[in-house]
Amino acid sequence: MSGQYQVKHKAVELFFKKAQVGHYVLSPDGEKLGYLARDQQGRMQAFVSHDNIPNPSTDKQLTRFVDQDLDYYLWLDNHHIGYLQDKNGDENFHLYAVDINSGLKTNLTPYENTRAANIQRVKNQPGQIHLLLNKQNKSHFLQYSINIKTKKLTSEYSLNDTLWAPIYDDNGNARIKVRWHPNDDNKFEKLEYHYRGPNDLTFRPFVTLNNGTVFSVIKFNDDKNEMIVRTNHRSNTTRVVKFNTDTFAMTPIISRAGYDILSAGVLPNDTQLSWVYYQRDKGVLLPLSQQAKELDQVITEKFSRHYRITSLSDDGKILLLSDKSPQRPGRYAKLDTSTLSITTLPNAYPWLNDIPLAEVKTVQFMTRDGRRLNGLLTMPNNAKKPIPVVIHPHGGPFGVLDKWEYNPETQLLASQGYGVLQINYRGSGGYGRSFVAAGFHQFGTGSMQHDITDGVEWLIKQGIADPKRVMIYGASYGGYATLAGLTFTPDLYACGVDYVGISNLHTFLMNMDESWGMGREFWLENVGNPYTDIKKLKEISPYYHVDKIKAPLFVAQGAQDPRVKQQESDQIVNALRKRGVEVKYMLKQDEGHGFDKEENQQHFYDEMIDFLASCPANNRI
Repeated sequence: MSGQYQVKHKAVELFFKKAQVGHYVLSPDGEKLGYLARDQQGRMQAFVSHDNIPNPSTDKQLTRFVDQDLDYYLWLDNHHIGYLQDKNGDENFHLYAVDINSGLKTNLTPYENTRAANIQRVKNQPGQIHLLLNKQNKSHFLQYSINIKTKKLTSEYSLNDTLWAPIYDDNGNARIKVRWHPNDDNKFEKLEYHYRGPNDLTFRPFVTLNNGTVFSVIKFNDDKNEMIVRTNHRSNTTRVVKFNTDTFAMTPIISRAGYDILSAGVLPNDTQLSWVYYQRDKGVLLPLSQQAKELDQVITEKFSRHYRITSLSDDGKILLLSDKSPQRPGRYAKLDTSTLSITTLPNAYPWLNDIPLAEVKTVQFMTRDGRRLNGLLTMPNNAKKPIPVVIHPHGGPFGVLDKWEYNPETQLLASQGYGVLQINYRGSGGYGRSFVAAGFHQFGTGSMQHDITDGVEWLIKQGIADPKRVMIYGASYGGYATLAGLTFTPDLYACGVDYVGISNLHTFLMNMDESWGMGREFWLENVGNPYTDIKKLKEISPYYHVDKIKAPLFVAQGAQDPRVKQQESDQIVNALRKRGVEVKYMLKQDEGHGFDKEENQQHFYDEMIDFLASCPANNRI
């Protein structure tokens, strides 16, 4: 227990008690192991082990948070870890450095109303890091560098520079920059990429891409005059290619029909592409180099078939692995590549070791217009069909996807006897740019919501779902989809839970925080403009159609949320209460876009379990 909250449901404590120990990260030299662990008050803190054998009772504790947990950290060099901290979810993150020997903590970005993001250490310049800050203009994140020892902050470019957004090599040298490239109608919708060799002084243009095109450098292979890049340039799906840095000719390396390459890597001792990952079925990590294939054989035999490499030393000698299987949460191991020995690390959730977790199946179904969609179906153990089902649309929505891996929310719901369907509806990532674009302008009464509705109908036709006990729960965009489901298909759902969701697209788009930057322009172009599309936005905003909502509703919101602001929850709750409809409303003053503190998470899920259990059968269907 933390924050003096007493959990009501044992299942909530099982699935929403933060990890005992976990988030292991190797130091660059591989000699030290950082990790997060619970302190005596139940808060997550950073620790460091000097012998790579984690033991919170004897290892040095580097942080001492009282009112919040530490969820993320990284190594800044071999002697410092860094972490981001905001105030109660306002997302104005400051970057702190902690000396692992002295314990001295330093705020490296002590600027008000400024967010630090995209922290990157310079591999071959220890103590030097790159990061983005919206210090000069809240809507523009610009590149800076910081020297940890001197604390000196240096701007890498200004708003007046013609080339910006540098991509660095391991020596900290900017090798690629971009600038806007106007169309024939003088609209800036393309980016012109410029390249500079390791010994060059000037940049040369080499490719022009539509804004939003994926372009991620995996490795500058200067010995071969090439760079390996993950991109969807000239392709519907994201693939891996190589550019000749003399001629700029592009040659495909690997692609997967119908699937994006979501990540790829080159192991330190490889000069060619080592592995790629894509989301077919349960997810595929495909080894490509001889070294990666040999390691894959060892890992799959001794650890798991469904592993990911989560951290590695700079020399590639030590790898950290995690098991992504939905029924085996919190399993980690360390691989010594020189001896091929695997050492198991302490489990993050030892209290789940003897709990029979629910099976998660990959499913497909056809929509009303003949499109095949992918999804995940979590079924409670020993279920007798038909069963009550919770539809759980993911947030985002664009480019996000639900993956076959451990999910405490779906396991909690399954433990209470609910099946859970997660749908990668149109607009989700992983299936190519055309699949994302298929979700543009399709909110509410369009195909994105139809996909969710069609998933419900499929479950009912399969005899899986009890049509009178279908519920819907989602967060962020998933919260909007929940409200849209209750509004535009009012006879389909028995009840709904809206967690930090959008109720009014007009006010949401009008009040977008400046820090959205270009993200705001993307939403205005692909969802609607709050100045010119008012009629359309009102047509697809649940707030303007509250008279259609018939099912019970539970709303949860963080008061500090900078993305979906409190107004979005307040107005739907107030509108329903004016109609005499009782709405359960949980507002946390010390939270932002989703609850982060363990006690608040547990309170929310306790109340959600009670709400769903009290939900009356839907006699409208």
